[in-house]
Amino acid sequence: MNGQMRELEAWILEAWKQVEISANGKDRVATQNALDTVTHLEQLKEQQEALDKKILASISAKSVTEIHPATATEQPDALIPLGRRKRPTNRPREIRIGAQRETIRYAYEILLTVANWIIEQGKMLPTIPNFIQSTKKGFAASAGPKLLKSGQFIEVGDDQKVLLYKARTILDYCGFQSVKFKVEFADGSELER
Repeated sequence: MNGQMRELEAWILEAWKQVEISANGKDRVATQNALDTVTHLEQLKEQQEALDKKILASISAKSVTEIHPATATEQPDALIPLGRRKRPTNRPREIRIGAQRETIRYAYEILLTVANWIIEQGKMLPTIPNFIQSTKKGFAASAGPKLLKSGQFIEVGDDQKVLLYKARTILDYCGFQSVKFKVEFADGSELER
């Protein structure tokens, strides 16, 4: 019996004592309230028992290899509880913008490379609060700002899809609507924006 069930049993026992005390005192309202409490707690107990059975059945249905702790030859994040595998990350390998080709390893480098390319073309990036700023101050606490060649900071703490969108957006904003950039990924696929 888990701790929640023991606690529920204790509450039920206490509620029955309250029913007995109220009944002995011939207080009908208090007795009815205590009985309502017992009924409610009994329903919670039934729900908890049903949930425990579902959890046990779900765990029992999984193979041992799906729920065992990671071995020394496996990466710690390779196993996800109850056999759900994490989708492998398809990291970017290279970005091409204009005539420039640059090797990259992380998704945030897509946005960083595009922003620095715009600066190299002689354009200034706009100041956009919590996105492109002249100082690190003012960024959200969870932000991951990176330094650009212009001395500005750009926030790159987003997922790959958002970073691609932001890279295309700043190109368009800075007058490079006709310029495309292409990202090659580790699996050999390419994406052009």
